[in-house]
Amino acid sequence: MRRLVSAATVAALTVAGLALPVVSMPVAVATPVTPELASVAIEGVDARAAAQPGALDAPPEGLVDAATEHAVAVEDALAPTPVVEAEELAPLSDASDPDLAALTPLTRTGTFTAAGVTWDASSGEEILEITVRIREGGEWSEWVALPVSEALATSDRAGTEPLVSAGADGVQARVRTASGREPAGLRIDLVDAGSSRADAAVGTTGALATASAATGAVLRPKVVTRAEWGADEKLRSSWGPQDQSASLAAMYVHHTVNRNDYAQKDAAKLVRSVYAYHTQSMKWPDIGYQFLVDRFGTLYEGRYGAIDTLPIGAQAGGYNTTTIGISAIGNFENADNLPVGKPNGKVDGPSAAMLESIAQLLAWKAYEHGLDPRGTARLYTGTSTKSGVHAKPGETITVNVIQGHRDTNITACPGKTLYAKLGSIRDRVDALVDAALAQHGPAQPVLPAPVPDAHTTQQSPAQLTTQQVYTWQPVVGAVGYELLERPASHGAAFADARGWRTIATVTNPRATLTVSPGVNRLVVVRAIAASGERGAMVDLVRATRPVAQSSLAFSPSWKAQTANGAVDGALRATTGKGATVKVTSVRGARRIVLVGEEGPGNGRASVAVGSTVLGEVSWDAPTVAPAAVRVVDVPKAVSGTVTVRTLDSASRVALTSLAFPRWATTGDPVSSPPGGGGTQSPTPAPTPVPTPAPTPVPTPLPAAPAKPTLRAPGATVAPVRLVADSTLRWNAAARATSYEVLVRSAAHGAKLGAWRVAKRTTSRSYTLRLGYGRTAEVAVVAVGKSGRSARASFPLITRHVAPSSVQRSTGKVGWSTVRDTRYLRGVAWSTKAKSARLRVTRSKDVRTIQVTAASGRGYGRVAVYTGTKRVATFSTSSSRTKHLVRYTVRLPKKFSGTVTVKTLDRKTVRISAVTTAR
Repeated sequence: MRRLVSAATVAALTVAGLALPVVSMPVAVATPVTPELASVAIEGVDARAAAQPGALDAPPEGLVDAATEHAVAVEDALAPTPVVEAEELAPLSDASDPDLAALTPLTRTGTFTAAGVTWDASSGEEILEITVRIREGGEWSEWVALPVSEALATSDRAGTEPLVSAGADGVQARVRTASGREPAGLRIDLVDAGSSRADAAVGTTGALATASAATGAVLRPKVVTRAEWGADEKLRSSWGPQDQSASLAAMYVHHTVNRNDYAQKDAAKLVRSVYAYHTQSMKWPDIGYQFLVDRFGTLYEGRYGAIDTLPIGAQAGGYNTTTIGISAIGNFENADNLPVGKPNGKVDGPSAAMLESIAQLLAWKAYEHGLDPRGTARLYTGTSTKSGVHAKPGETITVNVIQGHRDTNITACPGKTLYAKLGSIRDRVDALVDAALAQHGPAQPVLPAPVPDAHTTQQSPAQLTTQQVYTWQPVVGAVGYELLERPASHGAAFADARGWRTIATVTNPRATLTVSPGVNRLVVVRAIAASGERGAMVDLVRATRPVAQSSLAFSPSWKAQTANGAVDGALRATTGKGATVKVTSVRGARRIVLVGEEGPGNGRASVAVGSTVLGEVSWDAPTVAPAAVRVVDVPKAVSGTVTVRTLDSASRVALTSLAFPRWATTGDPVSSPPGGGGTQSPTPAPTPVPTPAPTPVPTPLPAAPAKPTLRAPGATVAPVRLVADSTLRWNAAARATSYEVLVRSAAHGAKLGAWRVAKRTTSRSYTLRLGYGRTAEVAVVAVGKSGRSARASFPLITRHVAPSSVQRSTGKVGWSTVRDTRYLRGVAWSTKAKSARLRVTRSKDVRTIQVTAASGRGYGRVAVYTGTKRVATFSTSSSRTKHLVRYTVRLPKKFSGTVTVKTLDRKTVRISAVTTAR
């Protein structure tokens, strides 16, 4: 049995159940593999760890979350006369970092296959950055920034996306928050997904679908099922109030965070690692993606039921309903994502096999659900997600049918190289779908819709008892039937029309339906084929139960009746005119159903909502029936207080209860349209979230929020920043309810790009991350109920160019490299030659030049040139050695071109960085 043994700070958390031994099996057969878990406590900043080289380094450019990847900066400063300023910096490891909440030591552990950072979901701390690095093959990786993942309402844990590995044995984590305090319950979660003898054969498993008719399965590729990749189904639980989408509108492409050099035999293990992390660490009901694909082109079923249905996942916070996602196993953003210690200097992009499999899967689902691969779709932005989205909650947006995660959410996913392939993926999907349409026509349901049997008077127009049995005619070729619902409690909004909740799977054409008082339940049924595919869908019943007796307010003249044979034995009667019974909090009723007694000479009653009379009913009948029904139809949905008032003197009126169906008719089966795969709603889909009536604008018009007052970022942040991260802060603005952070940025030598919304937040800080040579401008807008403020902009910020972008003279005027942790990045270029040169070409709109160098006794002089013009000279000589000194040259006007730093003496000069700031 494998063991996940860690250092003293690691506490083992064993999941119930043992991994089944597979070594004795004569044939490699897939069996469930139970993962093992452990946690590493995160308790503040470890001082010794902070002093180690690289502990506070930024992740390599490209591995950052897009929420902080949009770089920053603002307007040019006034131009002073050229002047050189020398400023000594404290060692970077000793510099104050108010946002650093936690840093663990380098911790050796037992073998694990996934690592992530989680915390209590109830914590109010705003996460600015979480980075981890792991030990693989005896070497420590670079820092990897982990995006904060979707936080599901059903989970008490929040956390990052997992960093998966074929096998690591060490971990370190770093956490930055807006307050500098760590979230409650902060820890590193480690997963060992284990191994199975069947893993090596997984890439060859999965059968192609066979179809004798034009069903959606004609384009189905090989997909490795959950059973085949070893999913332990005990880890899975019910998804939530809705677990299936009613239709498919768009499809997302994702990537995971891991090295791209994994072996084929390890791919299934990586899938199990993500599954275990999502379910055990994040406390999700299942893996978040509907499908996954490895670099060898093998497709994997993710969410339970994704092959044959549309299970809701966690693929795109705010847009999880009516969409699916396929996640490419690998990292397609990081420029150095080959094996640790072996960077190749270029992005390791998705393989041809991976791209073809992505296209095949998306073509299958596009054809099955009638989507145009090159078309667009409208998606509603959810309001309950903690995932950063570009749109405002409640806003409906237009997106491509096939899109990347970054298109709607603030993330770098699916990475720049995979994202660049989306156009060719759409073209390939379109060609596959066109070929299927030409050969087969539009996809048809694999089985027809069931035909429901007629409802009884106990079932319609209201279900009078708690339980009723509903039946339908058998469907030829069906091996079972699936029932789904959308409910609404009395006074509550109806369940989202974009989704369904699965309530049962039965083998016979009958189902017992339980309905609580006051509840409306739309229940649909569809047949299941032997292949698992679902047939067309039909309404089984639109059931409405009368409200509970406690919801009825009778006036004093109503008297309880005994031994009456009424529904639930509840009956109240009156003989007086003007007696009333009221029900409050009625919502969206299209019919008013009265349940009571009819009989000879019984009286009449009116029905009103508020002060509007909707109609009247008579209870006069030839014989007595204690459970009779009367219906008042209304032309449009009504809400409020419903009042029943007796109209006759000395005539008996006896009532049991009232029901309020939210539909105009009941029991009218409507089949789903062809090509819908049985997933389209059979009823007209209402607007996902009702739009409230416009609120009248008061007079006078309220003032807009005040313009935010920015806190000066400090001389070590603007105009030059030597490290990747800069936290920018502002004061609370009057009348503001939230803030919008805008960013525009540029690479070295490029123009500043367009403004983009980088973040919407209620906090008053934003962490900017800059790659080498980038310049950025950050602005803040206050947002309130009465509008938006003017934009407030921070000064431009530029980070020094990458070492590879600095051209160094060679030969007799060459430079050597010296290493010391007290230098910037732990490295300095050193020379004793006169006329040794460092050049930065393609500089653009430069207003400040900064040379980061060392100074010491007997050190030499340096000149700075813009083009061929000398603009400054400074000496690096000092009475004591200083490893970090910033020599700043301010130019009188903008300069574009080559900046040169040249030594003037045959004395020691040591330079760590050159920055050409705008």
